[in-house]
Amino acid sequence: MEGALFLIAGIILLLVVFYDFFYTTLSASGAAFMTKYFSIFLHRVLLAAAKLFGRKIFNLSGVWINLPVLILWLFLFWTGLFLIFSYNPEGVVSSSGKIASTLERFYFTGYVISTLGLGDFKPITPLFEILTSSFSLLGFVIVTTSMTYFISVSSAVIEKRSVSLLIRHLGESPQEVLQNLLKMKASLRGQQFISLQQMIDKHSNSHQSYPVIHFYN
Repeated sequence: MEGALFLIAGIILLLVVFYDFFYTTLSASGAAFMTKYFSIFLHRVLLAAAKLFGRKIFNLSGVWINLPVLILWLFLFWTGLFLIFSYNPEGVVSSSGKIASTLERFYFTGYVISTLGLGDFKPITPLFEILTSSFSLLGFVIVTTSMTYFISVSSAVIEKRSVSLLIRHLGESPQEVLQNLLKMKASLRGQQFISLQQMIDKHSNSHQSYPVIHFYN
């Protein structure tokens, strides 16, 4: 009975994190519920820290938001697979044939997801052998997909800063922006409008695809 509970809990946890991870990184439609609310919580903590330590702490926005999100994904993948391996504690043994303890199974699970191989332990049931090979491949997919996603987020943040700098160069207030634009030649003013509109449209699309950039102060 206990083994069945571990199996069910592990499957549910993996389904939840699969959906959250792949929707967030591949859909280009925003973040799934877990990543969304975890990011909001981290941002609120960052805002509270800024009141204590000053605005310079906002330089850590990207690290503070993205690194915990990545750790959360990996930990939940790890925990879900560990619960499934705990369905049959005798299904994982050491190189000498000794049944792995709970801590050793947790270690073995992390080793599998890290794509480093089997280490000092190995599965001995057909189901666990299939799971081991599948999640070794999936671990590689998770790492590469995460890196691709965060690179895209970094590019979107750079675009956001470019829009901000362009607007700032036009003036410090809406009135000043309008005055500076009116002083320009009509052709140059038109080019500025077109350039600004294109950059804002691109940023809007990025903001929808990667809402985490909202938390980069």
